[in-house]
Amino acid sequence: MDIIARDRKLLLFIEVKTRREGGRIRGLDAVNREKQGLIERGANAWLKQLGTRELPWRFDVIEVIVAEGQKPRINHIKDVF
Repeated sequence: MDIIARDRKLLLFIEVKTRREGGRIRGLDAVNREKQGLIERGANAWLKQLGTRELPWRFDVIEVIVAEGQKPRINHIKDVF
């Protein structure tokens, strides 16, 4: 996972995927079951290090879409899995 953040009391585990505009595979689609398993393992390790599983948490994906000559577009997808 790329980012661990807080939104008030909510702990966010975020994967960031960058793709070119018009590409074959969307960033969200690249977070397949195997990648989700790796993210879950990382999240469990983080919660263990904090010493609690009582914090509310969720998994998000941020897609960064780039096109030549344009500013990147950001798509934040909440509660992905």
